[in-house]
Amino acid sequence: MTVASRFYDLRQAYPALGSGVQEDELHAIAAAEGIVIERVRRLPSAGATLNAAGTAVILLRADLEPDQARSTLAHELAHVWLGHGAEPVAERSRISRKRREQELEADSLAHLILNAKLRR
Repeated sequence: MTVASRFYDLRQAYPALGSGVQEDELHAIAAAEGIVIERVRRLPSAGATLNAAGTAVILLRADLEPDQARSTLAHELAHVWLGHGAEPVAERSRISRKRREQELEADSLAHLILNAKLRR
């Protein structure tokens, strides 16, 4: 599945996506999808996605400014929606080619989630 086709499917279910969606709307969409979001004090990056007993858990650093929290949440949601598996922490120290591709895909979908202007 391409990033564009995944965005199209998501947009059908959640019309707010791609039209300046706000962080609280992303939280509501995540809750509807059964995705847990937690703010944490210490995290080596702005956000991370984990799989806890089959439930996607998104961690966001508590000190993020609102715009950064919104874009980080969109990026982490993109990982979930694209089916990217969470890597063990030990594997994150070396970024594989596959992981770089997943990051690019997540960045691309996050951009569409936050900014796409679609013609009707």
